[in-house]
Amino acid sequence: MFIRQHAGKSGIIYCLSRKKVEELSSILKANNIKAEPYHAGLDSAKRSQTQDDFLMERIDVIVATIAFGMGIDKPDVRFCYPLRHPKRVLKAIIKRRVARVETVARDFV
Repeated sequence: MFIRQHAGKSGIIYCLSRKKVEELSSILKANNIKAEPYHAGLDSAKRSQTQDDFLMERIDVIVATIAFGMGIDKPDVRFCYPLRHPKRVLKAIIKRRVARVETVARDFV
């Protein structure tokens, strides 16, 4: 399993629907992977808590719809795994993430 190869590392798995987000995060948790769902159907407090837990490394994986992660400032995200995304959506996600990483790297140096 891809996630087991990255055990203990921060990552984001993108899904196209809230239902898939919930299903996959439940499967990961049942397999002892520190994961939480993140989507617009969750209340604001739960989304904030999940994001804080991810940034503070209390959870390793966020399973989210594509709106998550565009403004995340977490330099140690080691994988970004799209679960069956159309190529154009995947390209947009990757392009934004790369731009953010380049900005962080430039500001760091």
